[in-house]
Amino acid sequence: MPAKDKKLEEFLSLTREQQMLRIRFLMDQDDAFIEEHKRRIREGNMDMLGYLVDKCHVGESRLQVFRFVLSKVKGGHKAWRAMPRKVRRQALQHMFKRHAGNLGLYHCVMRGV
Repeated sequence: MPAKDKKLEEFLSLTREQQMLRIRFLMDQDDAFIEEHKRRIREGNMDMLGYLVDKCHVGESRLQVFRFVLSKVKGGHKAWRAMPRKVRRQALQHMFKRHAGNLGLYHCVMRGV
């Protein structure tokens, strides 16, 4: 008998409550996998945003940095507006922290610290 048939027979031999618990467990595992996948994508996107921010001069304003990054993102402004508000806020915070960090590094280098 193939392995799939054995698993199906095993599942069908369970009581209705046990079957429902098993299904919920499997769904929770799927949700955890999906959330982990989303987290990895977000981290990758943040790395890409950081790379784009690093291309900007430290003397540029936050607005100029934001506009530059938007100009390089596929889909531009429409893609930005399509993102959930929470993700947009996280992306902005990440960009501005990275830009401020670059400015701090610039000051340290110019002072010779």
